[in-house]
Amino acid sequence: MLLINNKEKLLEFIIDGYQFPDDDWLNILIKVKTKNIQYEKLDPCVQIHNIKHMVEGLEKFKNGDIIEYETDFLEPYLKLKFYYRLKNNSEVIQIEFQHLFQTAVEEWELYRLNSSIPRNDFEEILRQLNVEFNKLNKI
Repeated sequence: MLLINNKEKLLEFIIDGYQFPDDDWLNILIKVKTKNIQYEKLDPCVQIHNIKHMVEGLEKFKNGDIIEYETDFLEPYLKLKFYYRLKNNSEVIQIEFQHLFQTAVEEWELYRLNSSIPRNDFEEILRQLNVEFNKLNKI
């Protein structure tokens, strides 16, 4: 699912199935593209119950029950935070993304990306996340 897609930045968060058939760890394909960096990384850094909590938390955020939502994944390698802010006198949703991953040479690299999106893009993200979660629950 596309989290950020504008002229300057692209961030995709794709649930790519389970790491192992009898496990609850999910492979997350992360694609990032900016003018300075481009990478694609498959990382088993999220469990199925994390996606359920994420859907529930983002629904509360959408409905105004909470003013921000931050993921609480067991593995801290991937973090997402959503909150409202004003931009050009309009309310937008700010997304903060952070990914810590091991490189091919066994070193750790931290990447961060921040961007704002309109509310209708956020609602599409939530819709796609619900679809993906429901597919996983049927496997």
